[in-house]
Order: sequence, then C-alpha cells, then structure tokens
Amino acid sequence: MKKFLSILLVFSIMVTMIIPSLAATTISTQAAHLQELGFSQEFLESITDEDVNYLYEKSQAYTLRYEGETSAFLYTDDVSTYGTIPRADMKLNVYPISTLNRDGYTYKEIDIYITYDWTTGHPAMRREDGVSVNWDASLFYTSESTFKSTDRAYFIDTLIDSKTTPDASALAQGGLGYNINFPRVGMGEDDLQLKYTFSGTASFTLYPTDTMYAGNNKGTSINVEYCHSKTPIAGSVQFGYKGVSVSISPPLMYDSVASNCVIKYGEYADV
Repeated sequence: MKKFLSILLVFSIMVTMIIPSLAATTISTQAAHLQELGFSQEFLESITDEDVNYLYEKSQAYTLRYEGETSAFLYTDDVSTYGTIPRADMKLNVYPISTLNRDGYTYKEIDIYITYDWTTGHPAMRREDGVSVNWDASLFYTSESTFKSTDRAYFIDTLIDSKTTPDASALAQGGLGYNINFPRVGMGEDDLQLKYTFSGTASFTLYPTDTMYAGNNKGTSINVEYCHSKTPIAGSVQFGYKGVSVSISPPLMYDSVASNCVIKYGEYADV
C-alpha cells in the first residue's frame, strides 16, 4: 500500500509540473510570444493556429526574424459613381520570415506568406483567380511539399467555409503559381450577397542554394502578382513558363496587382 501511495504521489507531482507547461504553449500564448519577437497582430490573425504553432516551434530552436510586410491594393473600378477616388477592393500582403541557423548569422530558410483580403461584397465575379511568385533561382529553391494555400468565406464575421489546396498549380526552378478557389456561398438576395467576405493565405519555404549570410549590403526581390478574372461566362487564370519563372496567362477580362518583398543578405557575417 505504501508503495502504491508513493507512486501516486510521484504521478501527482508530475501532473502538476506538466499542466503549467501545457498551458504555456497554448496558441494564444504562442501568438503573444511571436508578437514579442516583432510579428504584427494583423499577420498572426491572418494565419491558422497550425501556422502559429509552426512558427513558435521554430522560434524555440532557431533565431526567427519577422521581416515586415509589403502591401498592394487592387481596384476593380476606375472611378466611383461620384467621380471620387475609388476605395480599394482587395489588399494583397507579402510577409517574409527569416530563420537563421544556430550560428546566428547564416540563413537556414525563409518562409513566404501571401495573404489577400477582399472588402465585404467583393469580388462580384468569383471564378478561379491566380497568383504567381518569382525569385532569383541562383539564390533560392523551394520544395513543393512546403506549399499550402487556404481560401476562406465569411458571412458577416462568421467563417462559413474554407478550402485548403496542398499543391501549387505551376512550379519552376525560380517561381510558382497557384489558383484562388473561392468557396461557394448561398445565392440569396443582393443585400445578403453584400455581407460575404473572402480572404486567403498561401505559404511556402525558400532555401538558399549556397551559404547566405544575414546582412544589408545586398538584396534580392520576391515578386508577387495577383490576377483577378472578370470574365462573366468562362475564363480562369492560367499559368505559363518564361525560362525558370512562372508567368500568368490572364483571361480576356481581368484586373491585376503586383507586390514584392526584399530579402537582405551579405557576402559575409554582418549581424
């Protein structure tokens, strides 16, 4: 009996030690830790809990650097009804997140996150849009297994559907392309249609082709283009290849917007 009580006591102590440890790794706590590292709240709210956990775990093993964001805006109308400057219908964001090796001054990899947010009630045409991403193939390569894309639909503020695509639509040595697949929503009255909101996130990892030092005396651009199909009957965004890059083949009617982010690096350790 004494042996059983001793085992029970040890087990109870272990449980009391484990519970605080588990509480310390909740998603909200992980997100708070990433914010302390400089991650923006907007970015953390645009990714999944799985992504938050992935970045948190990396921050425990490596030096993780949030490199900020670049944004571009898509306008689907030239002028408003009253001739004033129109409000943007979609915001495109690019977020590079660098991971340094344990030495603290060479790049291990760079995660690229791309998000889009349409204003409520847009777009009117929801066929397959497309996004192309291109980089310097002499500096980086990617693995298709790291790619993931998720498209979401909200009614007012409630998530009603999401679609996750594990594969890129096009892949080359220096670029990739993927389609935006808008979740289907109800075909109700016009005033109900104006309450739907569409957004999405895609991510993949770039790896240096050779030793790449963190620094500021050189830079390379990751270029992103979003193409929105406005063709009413048929006409999705397709992809083509230009050398080692992926290009967009737009339908007859479309709007597009481009953005980029710059990765700074050096010829030697400079951190």
